Amino acid sequence: MGEHPVPVILGGDLNGTASGPHLPHCDWTQQQYVARSHRAVQGPPGVWTTDTAAVDHLIGRWDPARGERVDGAGFFAVNELAWQSGTPSQEAFRRTVNSDRGGGLLVDWLLANRALRDRYVPGTYLVHVPQTQPHPSDHRLVTASFAL
Repeated sequence: MGEHPVPVILGGDLNGTASGPHLPHCDWTQQQYVARSHRAVQGPPGVWTTDTAAVDHLIGRWDPARGERVDGAGFFAVNELAWQSGTPSQEAFRRTVNSDRGGGLLVDWLLANRALRDRYVPGTYLVHVPQTQPHPSDHRLVTASFAL
């Protein structure tokens, strides 16, 4: 894939997570059908597993033998950049949904291309957990800073 000369960041609720043992996992037997239907896939014999195809397409699939992502469309997960620069895993991989049963997933992402990857400011990635009830959203705000 060619270089991206213009810094690009993508952010949003991707309704999916990526592969890798370092990311939050979900017990799909505890989830309602609606959550399973758009965040999981059903395999034989009726076992639900997390669907990571869409996010893995953007950032690459996790290769456990290499301990890194391979392939992908050239984007990097900002939470993984934060983790690699010293952010504790409990913050870098904090779930971004407020109310999923069975354990919430990290489905709200900030993705940077190669031109922006090295401009991430270490220590600035945050998942903001709302302090009010009811929560203003079923998702959490995710922020990070970049030196432009």
